[in-house]
Amino acid sequence: MDRLILRRWISSILEIMSVCESNNSKTTAATQIAILVCSNLAPQICKLATNLTRQEFRSLKQVIANVLDTTSRTCRMLVATNSLQTVAKTEYEHNLGFDPTTQRFLNMLP
Repeated sequence: MDRLILRRWISSILEIMSVCESNNSKTTAATQIAILVCSNLAPQICKLATNLTRQEFRSLKQVIANVLDTTSRTCRMLVATNSLQTVAKTEYEHNLGFDPTTQRFLNMLP
């Protein structure tokens, strides 16, 4: 909390206490202090909650961006791996049998 705000609170509380003590009204002093503290504290709490929400939002955005980046990278790797496996499998199946033209060339050799 800001030191200036804290100093104002303390001076206001001391002023309220001195006025209420001179009037012999401790209940009024406590009430006035409670009103002062609550009226000054509520905006500070709202401000802190807003800042916290913004920080959480930024943090959540960063987490989502990281997850999307990781997922995208993983998918690209899987697609590349799958494509290479498909090409290798196709080439293997294609080369399993003898190609008729190759067989004819082999028969021509002495």
